[in-house]
Amino acid sequence: MVAEPLYLGSDPEYFVVADEGQTLIPAEYVSPPQDRRAALPFYYDNVAVEFEISPTHSLDQIVRRFSEVFSSFTAHVVDGVKLLATAAVDFPLEVLQETKHGRAFGCAPAMVITGGVSKRYKISLPDNFRKRSTGFHIHIGDRNVMLDAIPHHIMNADVLAGLFSVLADRSNVDANLCRRKEIGYGVAGEYRIQPHGYEYRTLPSSMSVSPDLVRASFMLVRDAYIAATNGLNFGEHLPMAEVARAINNMEVTKAQELLAQALAIAKNSTAVPNNAQLESSLFITEDAFSQSVQDFVFGSNEVFDTSKVTPYANMLR
Repeated sequence: MVAEPLYLGSDPEYFVVADEGQTLIPAEYVSPPQDRRAALPFYYDNVAVEFEISPTHSLDQIVRRFSEVFSSFTAHVVDGVKLLATAAVDFPLEVLQETKHGRAFGCAPAMVITGGVSKRYKISLPDNFRKRSTGFHIHIGDRNVMLDAIPHHIMNADVLAGLFSVLADRSNVDANLCRRKEIGYGVAGEYRIQPHGYEYRTLPSSMSVSPDLVRASFMLVRDAYIAATNGLNFGEHLPMAEVARAINNMEVTKAQELLAQALAIAKNSTAVPNNAQLESSLFITEDAFSQSVQDFVFGSNEVFDTSKVTPYANMLR
């Protein structure tokens, strides 16, 4: 049985709002650029602020580090400035035109798995395009992971974390559809290869608004890694085109159905000698956290609806 990944890290993005959450403002108004931020664990990227969650082995440490960066941002900004964790917004054009860094839309190319094949993916939109998006990118640190194995890891992450986000973020359907279908950002199967391993880029920032959601998201991506490393590739058992469609179109019923199939596959897998390490995120342990996930996915419990979770501090609108 392989050990867990060496490191887990993240660089989530959030919109910035002033006037107690009433007015969208470019993040460059309240945060530094990446190359001049000194020791601050955040900086602006286009119109959003990006947090730097330093790598760690521990889920508990990840949750604490999110709290620490939220606190750091709170201490840095003036009263009345808050963060908006949503997949996409329609930014006022007049505000975009006044900013140096928010006018042009674009980011470095990523990879997207389509039909089981990884393809280079680049967003290109006109300068007067008003919509902007944010993401919750999860980094897996394993320098020994084989490049040709990474697509299996990403497809596993889609099955576990991507489908779970459809259920957990069901109150933000329009924002997620805008992010993926109009802007083309954070689609199913999106990733980047990194010097430390890889970065899973499908989740929206709304999946990082509470300790429970952060823990769930990292647990799912971590266990996708563990499953793939031990030979359990959900793409060999599930219709991945349907998985991608459920994520990109926010199809709640289909996501629930596919997650149930994933659970059955994991329970019956002979590829993983002892799937106890997967149980925490595949909804089959008896602890309270996993039971709440099970209730949410297969029942009516709304505990992980992002409109109802307890947010980090009081920093989120």
